[in-house]
Amino acid sequence: MEFASHGGSRPLLFGFTFIVWTRFVLEMEKRGLAFSASGDTLLHSGGWKKLTAQAVSKEAFNSRTAAAIGCAPQAILDFYGMVEQVGTVFVDCPAGNKHAPAFADIVVRAPCTLDPVAIGEEGLIEVLSVPSSYPGHAVITEDLATLIGCDDCPCGRKGSYFRFTKRVERAQLRGCGDTFAKSRERP
Repeated sequence: MEFASHGGSRPLLFGFTFIVWTRFVLEMEKRGLAFSASGDTLLHSGGWKKLTAQAVSKEAFNSRTAAAIGCAPQAILDFYGMVEQVGTVFVDCPAGNKHAPAFADIVVRAPCTLDPVAIGEEGLIEVLSVPSSYPGHAVITEDLATLIGCDDCPCGRKGSYFRFTKRVERAQLRGCGDTFAKSRERP
């Protein structure tokens, strides 16, 4: 009932990447169904950690998910984040890059030296947040990204921006999507 009382507003849809793909997109395609949600936005996160064999490109994910929802591919937004960073997320922009919000930053570091990489190079993601009193304000992750640039993204947003590449090989799978999937397993 509460949802119905907000008639005229467009919902923001959310899901873990692998659940959106395996339980929604593939099922909608199998049944030949699609929603008509032209103004909706899907925000997803979690990647393909345990489903690397089923992973598709970002472009394929966005176009096929948009077809199932009935929205534009630009309305399918991936974000990078972790609970250790107290809700800081790095969301795709229209150019397909992830940006650091005003209250956080990202440093891409060379895996062997931990020195910051040059633009165009790949390295470990370090996420930084403003509240330095919190011990997790600077976290070097087990994820790799390419630093694309700073202050010159075609979308017009300022600050560092990057593209997530993949998890470090042999990194323990313990993201939110993995935890959620494990909680849904039946004994």
